[in-house]
Amino acid sequence: MATNADIPTSAVGDIMKNLGVIDEGVDWTTIDESTEVNGVRYTLTGSDVLGIMFSASDANDK
Repeated sequence: MATNADIPTSAVGDIMKNLGVIDEGVDWTTIDESTEVNGVRYTLTGSDVLGIMFSASDANDK
């Protein structure tokens, strides 16, 4: 991922798995997952109004 260029490409799949992206039967309107890799927090949030929001931020930010 461009925000975390040092991770191997295999880790990208792990991030998607941890966020629930590849789970069967995901309710995209209520998904609210995050995972951290090498100091980067990846977050996936769903909303029936706004759709899906993906973000990457510094894991130390509160």
